[in-house]
Amino acid sequence: MIPGRDMYSPARGLPDHFDVKFKPGGEEVDMKSTHNVKWTAKLGSQAFGNVVVSGGKIFIGTNNENPRDPQHQGDHSILLCFDEKTGDFLWQLGDPQTCVRKGE
Repeated sequence: MIPGRDMYSPARGLPDHFDVKFKPGGEEVDMKSTHNVKWTAKLGSQAFGNVVVSGGKIFIGTNNENPRDPQHQGDHSILLCFDEKTGDFLWQLGDPQTCVRKGE
């Protein structure tokens, strides 16, 4: 077993809940009234697998319902990469051959 990769964390005082508030009339998170959340990112309409945190980056699989990169248009499977501390979008990888459609 690789140390630190066994779903155990020695960290203490971690939040045990998230209190998310939305701005009136929309889907945007109101970060001023939201607690225990560092940042948010709008994903596609579906997410795939688990979030991976490694080397100061967050990786998550989703579809391309909310395109971020003009070179990836249409129905694609997308791997998004964000900065762990700031939530800044860093890059995405699109796979047009693994199209995912709602309801499949």
